[in-house]
Amino acid sequence: MDKAQIRKTMLARRWALTSKYVNDHSDRVFDLLAGLHEIKNAKNVMIYSHFANEVKTGKLAGWLLFHEKRVFLPVVDGDKLLIADMSSTCFEMNSYGIAQPEKETACFAKTEEIDVFIVPGLAFDAKGNRIGFGKGYYDDLLSSAAPDAVKIALAYDFQITDTIIPERHDVKMDMVVTPKKVFRRPGA
Repeated sequence: MDKAQIRKTMLARRWALTSKYVNDHSDRVFDLLAGLHEIKNAKNVMIYSHFANEVKTGKLAGWLLFHEKRVFLPVVDGDKLLIADMSSTCFEMNSYGIAQPEKETACFAKTEEIDVFIVPGLAFDAKGNRIGFGKGYYDDLLSSAAPDAVKIALAYDFQITDTIIPERHDVKMDMVVTPKKVFRRPGA
């Protein structure tokens, strides 16, 4: 299957999930994620605001804040993502219907300041390759991350595929965390 077919298949599977499935599996992903030393040792963590049956990040946000970490969310600004402190302002809905910090009043960080990036996607392989929605927002953002920043994707087990053929601009994930397993990219 090509990327377009994989996107279509994974979106259909995700839309078919029940809220119980999403909640239960998101809790399992959180349990594995919260145990990672990369998360425990991070000071600045960017997460995503979940939508459309993605693995939920609300519990993670609360846990990070409780452990005195700064939590950031992406903010859509034209054809790129900015990184805003989620505690710095109120929220608004962006053009995709995703909650984000209000662009006009948020406090922003530089990409290099983030220790760990938690990102969504539609499909992944065990080598850290990722397929998103095809807009390139996260690839563009992650390409300017600090060399030692950790890139972690959250996914359901069915989103792991055998092989994804990356394109030149694709940024590999260091880890993919599913309800059953943490996939670490070889060499990461």
